[in-house]
Amino acid sequence: MTNACPIPGHLLRCGPEALPYMEERRKHPRYPACWRVLIHCHCYHDRERRIFDGTTADVSLGGFCVHCDHNLCTSRKVDVILLIPPLHSGGQAHKLVLRGRTGQTVLAGETGAFRTGVQFLNIDESQHRLLAQHLDARFRYHLARMIGQDGG
Repeated sequence: MTNACPIPGHLLRCGPEALPYMEERRKHPRYPACWRVLIHCHCYHDRERRIFDGTTADVSLGGFCVHCDHNLCTSRKVDVILLIPPLHSGGQAHKLVLRGRTGQTVLAGETGAFRTGVQFLNIDESQHRLLAQHLDARFRYHLARMIGQDGG
């Protein structure tokens, strides 16, 4: 996706084709997964509603980017339920219950929702393995294209 960029003469791209001036500091590749996530926010802004529904824009082994109608506080711990859909019809969906920390939140003009990065905190080995298996099964071809292999 290409968006207007605040730097004159540049285009802002998301994902692996990001421009050179946007240094990638993430340890894990991001995958374009559109999964439902429930976020229990420990913030003080909205005492009436503490659990928010969102949809991931991308997911990695280190966290995810979520679109949500709530402006999540920056650098706050959140409890999340990541709902991973089944790999095939009639298959089993998976629910990962995790702790995370929010990054910066911005208003995403293309959706009218807020976009927030969430980093996983202390993900246990079994959850990490399950997430890795789902990302591999769904995005093996995508990853192979990113690193210039066949995907066989």
